[in-house]
Amino acid sequence: MTDIIKLTSVLTVITLAAAAAIAVTNSKTKDRIAEQQENAQKIALQQIMPPNVTIEQRQGGADGTPDQYWISQ
Repeated sequence: MTDIIKLTSVLTVITLAAAAAIAVTNSKTKDRIAEQQENAQKIALQQIMPPNVTIEQRQGGADGTPDQYWISQ
């Protein structure tokens, strides 16, 4: 009976470790996707703007305010 409890405990720890690793991987993937989307938006803006126009990205706030792009000549 003790062996079954030990085995169950070990399997539980392995399962929790795997779940934690998956959660970290998913978080990093979401961050990469968000960064790629931001880069794509900036590239799209650059393609439609004349060459003398600069685009500055300003980070959104911690309150969920989205990033903003400022365009100047």
